Amino acid sequence: LTGPSDFGDIYPIVTKWTEFPKRSARRGDILITVKGSGVGKINVMDADELVISRQLMAIRPSGIDARFLYLFLDHRYQYFQSVATGAAIPGISRENVLDLSILLPPLPEQQRIVAILDEAFEGLALATANAEKNLKNAQDLFASYLNSVFLRTLGTSSELPLEELTEVRSPITYGVVKP
Repeated sequence: LTGPSDFGDIYPIVTKWTEFPKRSARRGDILITVKGSGVGKINVMDADELVISRQLMAIRPSGIDARFLYLFLDHRYQYFQSVATGAAIPGISRENVLDLSILLPPLPEQQRIVAILDEAFEGLALATANAEKNLKNAQDLFASYLNSVFLRTLGTSSELPLEELTEVRSPITYGVVKP
């Protein structure tokens, strides 16, 4: 895995192979992009073991619910973006990640919080899908109404060239220079 270009919504997608592995991540590790334009993007390893480039850091949860840590790091994306340095290739340091403080409730409370957030995300996804469907329906309804208005007036209207009804103040050209 070389960076966020290999990231899916949650899990990475393997697109490259190497015969000279240096660093690897294991199933359950949280991957965070530490170099490049995707600084702070995260994914979770779902393969047994994969090689990772130096653009990525693998964080292995220990003593914390993995999903709780994932959600915390995902929530810190803007922080990672804000501390990234380097004009051509922005990056964050190991310390930028490891020095983060997290309020750590007991494990059962972490799991309860994750369950609440998962339910909220599901509700948000459903609401978003419904809103998109409603917008599409409204656009279709408007287009249908507009079409019916024009069709109804066809029989009672006269047809005139647009130039008789308008005055053009500045010509529109698309890449053509007129003498």
